[in-house]
Amino acid sequence: MIPLPLPDADSPPSPPLPAPEPSLDQTWVKLCEEGTGRAFYYNVVSQARQWEPRLPPPCERDVRMLRHYFDPSTLPGNREDAKRKKEATGRDRDWHQRKERKTLEKQRKALEWLRKE
Repeated sequence: MIPLPLPDADSPPSPPLPAPEPSLDQTWVKLCEEGTGRAFYYNVVSQARQWEPRLPPPCERDVRMLRHYFDPSTLPGNREDAKRKKEATGRDRDWHQRKERKTLEKQRKALEWLRKE
């Protein structure tokens, strides 16, 4: 390691070097801020943050959250579709409950028959 000369007391302080854009290796991780979607780099060693100079598109997580909260059944054309889907789900649930009830009834009858013998 080369020793750096110390500045003289009467010399003006040198301006700080501009911060280079961090390289994406093992120490820097690119993340998105929750809510705003702004990208930043996080250093896992020094736990420092450095904001990206430009605003990227929102994080994937935010897009998924928007999709989650957006209910297509509220749109005028989709109300009937949503109603049909709800009815079909109800019919499907009823069918499964009937099938399960029949299976349990058969098992109960088989157990009674075995107890008689």
